Amino acid sequence: MCFINQLFFVFLGGTREALFATLKYETIWNHRAGFARVAKKSGVVIIPVFTRNIRQMFYIPEVFQRLLRPLYERVRVPVVPLFGGFPVKLITYIGEPIPCDSADTAEELADVTRQAIEKMITTHQTFPATIRAAISERFEGKSHLN
Repeated sequence: MCFINQLFFVFLGGTREALFATLKYETIWNHRAGFARVAKKSGVVIIPVFTRNIRQMFYIPEVFQRLLRPLYERVRVPVVPLFGGFPVKLITYIGEPIPCDSADTAEELADVTRQAIEKMITTHQTFPATIRAAISERFEGKSHLN
């Protein structure tokens, strides 16, 4: 439930993106726009957020992603082996607010939001995204983007 002058937080991507996106940091939303419908109906702004190095914190080998994604899509149970809890440096970036009236439809608003997050990824994430680089960034303080 949203009320006037309150913040509304939704972390986009969800389980599918957490388990099946790669270190290329692609967005996997499957044309979902429910968050945008809620934002438009409630009259709240959407604030895009991106956390740098988040996908290096846990590692899921791509072979398991490819083999187990059809099972996930069928039963919606996240059965994927993961490794990690790696001590990578995480930095969260908060983007410019996106007014709910910046698009005519919820689908267009969702697309505007996706584009804003993808721009943040391009701006703030170091590529190639590797676990080794993210760990060294934490302990050595080195970053290509600072």
